Amino acid sequence: MSPSSTWRSRVGDKLYSVIFEIREDDEGEILHLVTLWRSTKEEARLYEENS
Repeated sequence: MSPSSTWRSRVGDKLYSVIFEIREDDEGEILHLVTLWRSTKEEARLYEENS
């Protein structure tokens, strides 16, 4: 199984979360998007409190 990572970023006043896998093929490393979503208000509040 490929390792996966989560990345969070603000775009304007919205917080987005991205989950991606790091894969490799003959040409090198590939970042494979698993999912992208806009965080809920509660997720954004918790993110702000803990970052």
